[in-house]
Amino acid sequence: MMSRQFFSLVTGAMLMVAPIFTAYSNAQAAPTGNRMERSAEWKQFQQELNLTASQKAQLKEIRTQSRAQMEAVLTDAQKAQLKTMKESRTQGGERSKGGWKQLALTAEQKSQLKAIRESAKAKEQAVYTPEQKALMAKHRAEHPRKAKSAGTT
Repeated sequence: MMSRQFFSLVTGAMLMVAPIFTAYSNAQAAPTGNRMERSAEWKQFQQELNLTASQKAQLKEIRTQSRAQMEAVLTDAQKAQLKTMKESRTQGGERSKGGWKQLALTAEQKSQLKAIRESAKAKEQAVYTPEQKALMAKHRAEHPRKAKSAGTT
């Protein structure tokens, strides 16, 4: 009789605790799986775009120029902090929460960075064919991004 009660108690406790461990282990594994899925999905999408060598070169140049312009807006301390965040990511670290918010950008810097991003986006759009633009619009509709917080612009 006593062992039956003990067995029932232990079984009940295990049933109560099991979902917690399952949720914890799933939460630990989710970011890697999602990141890998997004990466594979992104590579497949790039193949579907079927960019020419010329388009790839033009886009690379636009991105290189805009990165240089964005870096020129930052102070030396902000550049160092950004470099540290990037190095942490490349060494397997997680993406830091807040990213650019951690740089404590001034209103003027935010405005300049926004203008650079908008200019780069317009230049990139000019590189794509109408078919590629349509494919990108379809992809964006099927894969909406999470809303950005107000402080990142």
